[in-house]
Amino acid sequence: RCWASSRGGCGTASKHVSSPATPRCARAPRRPLGSRVDPGHRRVIPFNGAMRKWWLSTGLVIAFVGCNTPPVPVPEAPQQALELAETYLGRDEPSAAIAILDSIDEDRMTNDDRAQSDTIRIRALYTREDYWAAFRVARSFVEQQRFSELAKTIEEFEFLTGKALILDDDSDGETVLMHFVERFPASRHASEAYKLLGDYAFADEEFEIAELRFADLLRDHPTSEWAAYARYRLAITSFRRVRGPEYDMQQMEFARNELRDYLELNPERPEFRRDARRAG
Repeated sequence: RCWASSRGGCGTASKHVSSPATPRCARAPRRPLGSRVDPGHRRVIPFNGAMRKWWLSTGLVIAFVGCNTPPVPVPEAPQQALELAETYLGRDEPSAAIAILDSIDEDRMTNDDRAQSDTIRIRALYTREDYWAAFRVARSFVEQQRFSELAKTIEEFEFLTGKALILDDDSDGETVLMHFVERFPASRHASEAYKLLGDYAFADEEFEIAELRFADLLRDHPTSEWAAYARYRLAITSFRRVRGPEYDMQQMEFARNELRDYLELNPERPEFRRDARRAG
């Protein structure tokens, strides 16, 4: 895993770098089926034996991305520099925007300037696909400036960051989305975050965790557009849990009731009805 500072700027390494001028670091491997991520904590995937020996023998634990130089002279006034960074981000030059932000004298910045700088940085890192670095800036922002007028932008990009990671089968996405639903439970994206978390656990055959996530979705967002999907997944997940070597009559009865209740809702999507009938 590459190292990155909470600001994700000059002198850092990132996990996802799309800029041709910046080396791309190794991405987190797909986690093995059945492995479990403790919510709120990042899981360390062990290296294989040969790789572990190589790292230990060489001591090359971190890879650094070289510093970026601002493309133009940066104004001393923070607000003008922030406008310049915004201009370069609008031109789809996120690395240039980050370089400009890095050159601003923080001692001259107001709290509002810092909030705006973090917002631009998160958007730039997301555009550059430095998703984990973007999350670290967002997490720090939420802890320090949760009531800022720019908090909605942070909320939006934290969700998009977690979604991009988890759809890429990256376990960091689980960490980001768990943080998201804890910090932004009323967000319009919260129900989809639970849906993504449930699907991720289901794909790894972690049916108990998947069941919890879909239940969370239905409990907190019963009228969400994902509610019908969650009922379907919850019914299927409950049944899958009793397909293992340890037969549990009580769990089987619960699963059958879930399937029956779901079918009584007359789900619109025929594939959902078909899968539920087959499982039962």
